Amino acid sequence: MKGYQVYIFDLDGTLLDTLDDLAVSCNHALEAFSMPRRTKEEVRMFVGNGVRTRMKRAVPGGEENPEFEQVLESFRSHYLVHGQDHTAPYPGIVDMLAYLRRHGRKIAVVSNKFDGATRQLCDHFFPHLVDVAVGEREGIRRKPAPDMVMEVMRLLNVSAADCVYVGDSDTDIPCMKLVNSYGGHAIGVYDDRSLDKSKVHKMILDNRIRYYAPADYREGSQLDELVKMILDRTAANEKLESFYQECLKEAGHNR
Repeated sequence: MKGYQVYIFDLDGTLLDTLDDLAVSCNHALEAFSMPRRTKEEVRMFVGNGVRTRMKRAVPGGEENPEFEQVLESFRSHYLVHGQDHTAPYPGIVDMLAYLRRHGRKIAVVSNKFDGATRQLCDHFFPHLVDVAVGEREGIRRKPAPDMVMEVMRLLNVSAADCVYVGDSDTDIPCMKLVNSYGGHAIGVYDDRSLDKSKVHKMILDNRIRYYAPADYREGSQLDELVKMILDRTAANEKLESFYQECLKEAGHNR
């Protein structure tokens, strides 16, 4: 592949607003074992490091609690059934993914959700738009390990230089650095309601990302324009490379 042909997106907080359903399933599991409920803001702070870490933070005593494994399984079972009740894509994201697909780009999603939930959510909210969805499973460690991005590159037969990574959390940083360090693009997104840029400022100064923008995917937004600029530059580079190859071929024939 030439140029930036694969766009890799984080799921929670980047493509989907999943917080309400995560909080409901978390509290369902806790209440089933007579444990105290967690506020939505507490659950927000737990999100990002995989389901086991999330529940370890939610359950009193964490993994040392003798009922921890049962609570974890209760969360998994409830979320698989109810993980789409209140979850919704951020405004504009479906149009952006469709735009990328129309321009011949591949879409991948990597998430610290368990693998079944990741694929289920992508199939439900982004049918026919996501080429590869990778979640936590045996042999694939959750982020910040680079396993999921490496698996995407293996499945789509690309290198990091072919990729654009879009993410929002600390767990995305090593994956962003991997893509950014080898010639790809990494874009950090931040909450467009709070406009807190502290995290993305640190990311760019640490050379983890190349750009940042508010998590607003609607047409005409800063992020929408940024993605289109990358596409336009890729198309221009491909035309230049094609022209170069034609010149090279013609010169070779006339030697």
